[in-house]
Amino acid sequence: IGVAIVMALQHVGIDITFVTRLLLILVAVVGGGLMLAFAIGARCHVANLLAHRELSRIAVGEYIRIDEVQGKVVEIHNTAVDIATAEGIATIPAARFAEVNVLRLSEDPGEYRSDE
Repeated sequence: IGVAIVMALQHVGIDITFVTRLLLILVAVVGGGLMLAFAIGARCHVANLLAHRELSRIAVGEYIRIDEVQGKVVEIHNTAVDIATAEGIATIPAARFAEVNVLRLSEDPGEYRSDE
């Protein structure tokens, strides 16, 4: 409807340069705001995707300790790792593997048993 009004005003002979520039600026501001909101919202997910290469150093079945979590790696996802602990399954974001030291344990420390 807005485009039709602008075209009708132009056809009548009214100078609409100001209106078209204003609409262009409005579209640019709204588009920029949406892109910024998406970038801020996706920041954590993008960080996990970029840190995925850090996960190539571990394998399913290994026993590891990261932060306060110790257990057996049961599944490696694109953005996280599932670790079986005494309390259950802990999901650690991939970005965490790039931020902190990961201790690879040589065998089951015996503090828990996973049902795998």
